[in-house]
Amino acid sequence: MKIFEKYEKLSKIGEGAFGLIYKAQNKNSKELVAIKEVSLIQEGRNIKEDIENEIKFMKIFNYCPNSVKFIESYEENDKTYIVMELCDADIPHFLKSQKMAFQL
Repeated sequence: MKIFEKYEKLSKIGEGAFGLIYKAQNKNSKELVAIKEVSLIQEGRNIKEDIENEIKFMKIFNYCPNSVKFIESYEENDKTYIVMELCDADIPHFLKSQKMAFQL
């Protein structure tokens, strides 16, 4: 099965070091998720091993309460898609709100 047979891409929500992040919805369960789309060739270098390591670490930390939950991954053509929990805010936004909360 291809990723976008299962998920509907709703909007682009950001960019990471390796690729784009989309808000998407599981077509069956209606669960909202984040999908990281990564091109396996970056600046002429194959980063497949780096992405496989990222997925391994996400799986290891999947049971930690303060980590983003890994759901599944897909590899299609020259791209890897990582499906993960959709978070309410990104890290820079969170840190900014925490800084405001702790100002005297």
